[in-house]
Amino acid sequence: MLILCKQLLELNSKIVRKMNFYMNRSVETAVVSMCPMTVIGGGENYTQNCTLSVSNTDGCCDLYYPLQTLPSRRVGNTFCCSMFNQKNLEHSFELAFSEVLKSISKYKRVWIHQYLAFPEVYNILASISSNQSVLFTNHGLELNESDFWNRYEPSPNHLFVEVSNFSSQRTKRHVNNVMFEYAGIWRSDLDTLCNQAYSDKSTFFVSVGRILTHKAFDVTIRALRTDQVLKIIGSKNQHSLYQIFLISLSLFKDVIFLGELPEQEKFQVLSQAIALIASSSSQSLSGRPRENSELLGIVVLEAIMAGTLPITSNQSAFKELMEFFDLTDFIYRERDVSDLRRKMEFTLGLDDDCYGEKIQRAQYLLRERFAWDDYWSRIRKRLNDVRTTDTFKED
Repeated sequence: MLILCKQLLELNSKIVRKMNFYMNRSVETAVVSMCPMTVIGGGENYTQNCTLSVSNTDGCCDLYYPLQTLPSRRVGNTFCCSMFNQKNLEHSFELAFSEVLKSISKYKRVWIHQYLAFPEVYNILASISSNQSVLFTNHGLELNESDFWNRYEPSPNHLFVEVSNFSSQRTKRHVNNVMFEYAGIWRSDLDTLCNQAYSDKSTFFVSVGRILTHKAFDVTIRALRTDQVLKIIGSKNQHSLYQIFLISLSLFKDVIFLGELPEQEKFQVLSQAIALIASSSSQSLSGRPRENSELLGIVVLEAIMAGTLPITSNQSAFKELMEFFDLTDFIYRERDVSDLRRKMEFTLGLDDDCYGEKIQRAQYLLRERFAWDDYWSRIRKRLNDVRTTDTFKED
């Protein structure tokens, strides 16, 4: 009995210390993801880096996310709260969604990521007071899109911060208080990777992404000659039928499915490739429109950071990036296998000097405009600018 009492006292003491630590921290911004952060993809990486950019600039930031995909219209879900100090994870603990709703009242700003994903966003909005600022960012999971825009009521303390001009224009169909700001790389990572010698590159191509139909890996495989090599980096268990289809297309071709790789290994493969091929399509295999197949194109930024030229489809978000980096010669008509093959041959025919000049120019622009290092500072400046128009108010 004494041992049990002692254990209970120790447990209670830990809980009290945790709550005191949690409640006494002076944190202005909370990032709340509507999607789990346990499976890492482009959107999840973006959310995590947003959090790190805030904490790196302001000194701290808290990130909330569900541990499992949210079941619709239920509040009994378990969330995780990860508390960051600069770029370090200070502390992490689990809490119920109801506790999240109580906790977010203490922040000056609440930044909701994947706000179009699930109806639980309404619970969050209902828990936020009018003197708190609310930011919204979409990463493409739009299962609740129609319902959200039917229900959403604009507020002077709301601002939509989208990941690209293309994404912001989609949001502007519904609301006016919209801005976008680019980000995607840390300058320290760019400094580490940008010294790759172009003459050391192999002649294989690489594609990166979860094996899903809108990534259009089938187009890339069809464009590959039998004497060429394609390496695909990404989770292989997302769409089993599509995976089987891709394997059948790969017969008699040298296609290597590497699966998910740690970041260091992924960038090693990227830096060795002659080109990244990003074939995402605005149409499904059956021809059904899929406008949100890409909202930015992190893989394009990662390829440039690794010193590798990207070849992309003319999907709107990709086209926006390729025009920004002056790489329009490497855009092909989406789902046009012959056009992609021509771009692949064109890239293989570049001499080292031409290849190097294009990459160096793109890396300079990447450093200037897409760094996480000053991303939150740029947004805060935009918030101050917008505040003077009475569109967005932040005390």
